[in-house]
Amino acid sequence: MRQLVFILSVMSCLLLAILPANADGYILEIFGNSNMDETIDEADIKFTQGIINGTTPVTDLADANHDGVINEDDLTQIERIMDGEDMEITIIDDAKRAVTVKKPVQKVVTLSTHHTEGVVVVGAIDKIVGVSPYEKTYAYYFPELGDKPVVGSYSSPDYEKIIEIHPDIIVTLGRSIAADEEKLKSTGITLIGLNITSPYFVKSDILKLGYILGQKDKAREYVEWRERYEQKIKDHVANISVEEAPRVFIEWGTSKKMTFGNGSVGDDLCIMAGGENIAHGLSNPWPEVDPEWVIEQNPDVILTSVSLDDKWGWNSTQEPQGIISEIINRPGMADITAVKDGRIYAVNHNIAWGADSMFGQACWAKCFYPDLDLDPKEIYTEYLERYMGLEYPKDLIFIYPSLF
Repeated sequence: MRQLVFILSVMSCLLLAILPANADGYILEIFGNSNMDETIDEADIKFTQGIINGTTPVTDLADANHDGVINEDDLTQIERIMDGEDMEITIIDDAKRAVTVKKPVQKVVTLSTHHTEGVVVVGAIDKIVGVSPYEKTYAYYFPELGDKPVVGSYSSPDYEKIIEIHPDIIVTLGRSIAADEEKLKSTGITLIGLNITSPYFVKSDILKLGYILGQKDKAREYVEWRERYEQKIKDHVANISVEEAPRVFIEWGTSKKMTFGNGSVGDDLCIMAGGENIAHGLSNPWPEVDPEWVIEQNPDVILTSVSLDDKWGWNSTQEPQGIISEIINRPGMADITAVKDGRIYAVNHNIAWGADSMFGQACWAKCFYPDLDLDPKEIYTEYLERYMGLEYPKDLIFIYPSLF
């Protein structure tokens, strides 16, 4: 499995984040996490004291107050972080930057639904003062945010409007955000990049949001909840040999037939759900593929990822049999194992990325392993009630043919 390794020069604040091919662990990238694990606690005080005494080696996150020196002040900062009394906190965001956030944070702008969802999950919806246009599209998820101003998306933020609102922080994707930083110079607004869409980043990013927004216990609760279900999938897959793992083709797109290659969130989710993505070896994260290539690969399972912009799932009277039939009726597809075995599924990709992706991961895992002892509906019901304050939507389905 995959393991995150982060190399940070404390003095220069230069981070090189390396995600090896087989890792699923994570480090809580907050200064003060001296022992480089998944939390900040008494163990970090002991570890830092060892650094000060010269008996423990210096680590990349040991400079808790991020002043370039490791001393007693860092012990004080760790204690303040633990008690929720820190006046500022420095994190490594997913744009590989050391970012210091002044606390308490009172006003937050989110530039995608996934970032909004993350803030909601940690119990800080009341701090959101500006959202992307997609929160209006997915209003069922965010009924309390209907009156919030739209300030653009991560790909096209309206910085004039954002600066007028003047939030404490903006949460966006951790891609190239140098141009965004330039536009925010001298405003006092802090930009934070989080790749919360990926199942490999969602837990660490939820924790970062929890610490930043004064909701670390709620964030930790979510992570522990998610890890219980992830472990069930891991335990099941651990008994499956490489030869037995289903070979999966994931299709998306309308005018062009695309798939998810290495480096995409679709590939990440497939791996974590226990499948072998036939496009994993392709160099492009989002390649267009020929039907002939799919036929040659002969996948055991086909997932067609469908975006449903205006509703949860499909209404039960509008089951997407036509989507499945179109795939089956393509020239040459009749002899593919997935077609012969009836293992083609239309899946709602809206629940495949972000904080609710534990539900998506469970759905995909059930497609790969129908005997898996996991109930995706139970998972989603818990998620909606506990973290979103919503009820499970009746008479809607999220995967067709339904497996639960």
